[in-house]
Amino acid sequence: MKKFVCWSLILLLLGSLTACVTADFPEITDAGAPMNFAKDQYVIGPEDVIRVEIWRDKTLSREVAVRPDGYISLPLVGDVKAAGLNVKQLTKVLTEKYANYLEAPNVSVSLVAINSFKIFIVGKVNQPGAFPVRSNITVLQAISMAGGFAEWASPDKIILVRQENGVEKRYRVDYNKIIAGKAPDIYLQRNDRLIVQ
Repeated sequence: MKKFVCWSLILLLLGSLTACVTADFPEITDAGAPMNFAKDQYVIGPEDVIRVEIWRDKTLSREVAVRPDGYISLPLVGDVKAAGLNVKQLTKVLTEKYANYLEAPNVSVSLVAINSFKIFIVGKVNQPGAFPVRSNITVLQAISMAGGFAEWASPDKIILVRQENGVEKRYRVDYNKIIAGKAPDIYLQRNDRLIVQ
C-alpha cells in the first residue's frame, strides 16, 4: 500500500511539473505564413544543391552543395555565401564576381534539391526524428509524419521551439484545440522543433 501511495505521489508531482513547463510559454495563436517555395522566393540554406551555369563555359559550370557554413565553392571566384539568398539574388552576386574574370558573363543559377528545410519532432511520438520537408507543412501534418502520438502523450502540451531573429522562442501548441477548430493549425518553419510531452 505504501508503494502505491508513493508512486501515486511521484506521478502526481511529475504531472504538475509538466503542466508548469508548458504553462510558462505563450500559446501560439497565429497560423503564420506558409513558406514560399517558388523558384525566385525560396531562401537557399545549408545542404541545398544548386546548379551554376556559365554560358559557353562548361569548365566553370557545375552542381554544388551549400556547405554547413552557408558557402559554395566555385572556380575563379572561390567561396561565395549562398545561404540566405534566393536564386535571383545569388545569380546577381555571381554575375558581379565573374565580371572580374570574364567579359559580360551570363550566369544562370537553378535549385536542384531542397535539403535545408527540416523540422524536428521529439518526445512522445511513435517515430521521433528529423524530417526533411519539400513543401509547406503544419503541426497536424507533422504529428502524422512522426507516426502520431505515443502512449501517455499529452496532445494539449506540445512545445514549439523556433528561431526568431536569432533568438530561440518557445510556444505552447494545443493539438486538441486545433482538431476542434478552436486554434489555427500552425505552419512550421525551417528548423522548427516540436516537443511532445
